[in-house]
Amino acid sequence: MNTKTDLRVIKTRRAIKSAFLQLIQKKNLDKITVTELAKAAEINKGTFYLHYSDVYALYAELLQEQVGRIAAHSNNYEQMLDNPEAFVRAFFTPTSDALPDAGAVLFSPQNIRFCENVFSMIVDAIMENIFNVGAIERTALNRMKLQFLIGGMFLQFSRCAEKMNQEPVQMEEEMVQYLAGQIRYSFSS
Repeated sequence: MNTKTDLRVIKTRRAIKSAFLQLIQKKNLDKITVTELAKAAEINKGTFYLHYSDVYALYAELLQEQVGRIAAHSNNYEQMLDNPEAFVRAFFTPTSDALPDAGAVLFSPQNIRFCENVFSMIVDAIMENIFNVGAIERTALNRMKLQFLIGGMFLQFSRCAEKMNQEPVQMEEEMVQYLAGQIRYSFSS
């Protein structure tokens, strides 16, 4: 099997993604048709279907790519074991430059509702970065521990973000210490 992707395939997929991102800036995901997407990408509908089963599959791929970029944007993964308090604080500190305008619309409530596994995407992307920097050894047990830890932290982050939309919220030192303690306990060796 040829491991290299044909340049025509790369260009076609790039055109489809670019056209989709332009369209989703103007309308919600459920209002985008394959016909208009194909026209905007200057391809025929059959070509679109060679690459994606529908616009929702394309959306899921773009969302996965964006989640990966956002997760990779953080530079604090190395601190997870050495300074878990700093890791937790950084985890709960959103960066304004992590999400460009073109990607922000992918996360809008009107669109994100069509992706059931976005929570798993985010947790998996963060875990992959932790493993990639070598902060924690890549084992099945560590994967399970990280899923619980990062999943719980992300759920807490989501709740804090909801409160921040209503009123300014200070992250409590008690929460930082608790989560840092869980990191230490889970990965003490």
